[in-house]
Amino acid sequence: MNDKQNRPGERIPLSRIVDIIQRLRDGESQASVSRNAGTTTDTVRKYSLMARASGWLSPENPCPGAAEIEEKIEQIDSARIAKYETPILLQHKDIIMHWLIAGHNSVSIRQLLIEERDLTVSFETVQKFCIYMRDNPVELKEYYEKREKSDCSPVNPEDMTSC
Repeated sequence: MNDKQNRPGERIPLSRIVDIIQRLRDGESQASVSRNAGTTTDTVRKYSLMARASGWLSPENPCPGAAEIEEKIEQIDSARIAKYETPILLQHKDIIMHWLIAGHNSVSIRQLLIEERDLTVSFETVQKFCIYMRDNPVELKEYYEKREKSDCSPVNPEDMTSC
């Protein structure tokens, strides 16, 4: 399966990223790498920029290993995810986490924020924040630890306002 068939935002396998970087190091053009690796030109460009910024395309530098590439990708992802910690939503993260666990989606959470918290926020901001909250195990752990320490155990999100 090539990444043209993957869902948007889904990362290609690390082995393919290593292959892309190696091909670029060997002097292959981005278009050629895209065809031969079965990826989009945008994907090749993304990893080309990362490799160039890391000095991996220079013949004077050693070829990076999979672990080094993966570490760099995680650094980039962490920086990108940190942008989702929108300050306007941070003060509401406990209730948002509760709504997520209760099965609400980004659309209904945005509506609840507007109606119950009188908060004007774009759908994209709420969606990014919800993705961050769902995918961040530290946030989930902190939420559950807070819930265990408190006397609050609401069954529905409306009861969460006092917690």
